[in-house]
Amino acid sequence: MEQKTQLFNGQNLDNWLPRTGCDHAWEAVASIGLRDGETTRLFAQPGSGILYNGLAGVTSDIYTAGEFGDCRLHVEFCVPKDSNSGVYFLGRYEVQILDSFGKAELSFGTCGGIYARWIDGEHYEGSPPRVNVSLPPGEWQTYDISFRAPRFSIDGTKTEKARFIEWSGMARSCSRMWKLEGRPVRRCSKTKKPRDP
Repeated sequence: MEQKTQLFNGQNLDNWLPRTGCDHAWEAVASIGLRDGETTRLFAQPGSGILYNGLAGVTSDIYTAGEFGDCRLHVEFCVPKDSNSGVYFLGRYEVQILDSFGKAELSFGTCGGIYARWIDGEHYEGSPPRVNVSLPPGEWQTYDISFRAPRFSIDGTKTEKARFIEWSGMARSCSRMWKLEGRPVRRCSKTKKPRDP
C-alpha cells in the first residue's frame, strides 16, 4: 500500500532544512501573484498555504528533513518571468523549473527537463522534455513525477542507477524512462544511498 506524505504543512517550514550554513527567505503565505508592470517578481499576501521564496525571488535551497527513495511526487509551482529553480530527488537529481513559456528550442534546461550531469566543467547528457507545456509567468503549473531510486547491494555497491520513470507537466507527458548517469551539476547531498532528502 502506498503511503502519502504531505511535504509542506501549509503553515511553516517544520519539515524542511536549509542548505548547510545558509540563511533563506522561504516562508508560508496566503497567496502569490504578479503585479501590473512587474513580471520578474512574485508578490505575496501574508497568511498560510503556499511556500514562497521571498520578495527578492532568490534565496538558498531548502530540502526535506525526511529521507525518501522511490516515490511519485506532485509539485505545484508558480514562477515569474526569467525565473530558474528545480526539484531535486535524493538531493542529487534535478527536474528543472524555469520560465520557458513560448520557447520553441528545448534542452535539459527547459522547464520539465532532466538536468544534465557535470564533468570537468562541461554539461553532458540530460534530457529535454518532449513538449513544452509551460504556462505564462504568474500562472500555476504542476508536475507529476515517478522516480526510482538507485539500488545497492549489501556491501554498498550500486547495482542499478536511479531513473525517472515518467514525468508530466500540466497532465501532459513530458518524457518516459531516463536512466541517470554520472555526477549531477549541483548536489544538496553528497552521499550515495537509496534514501535521502
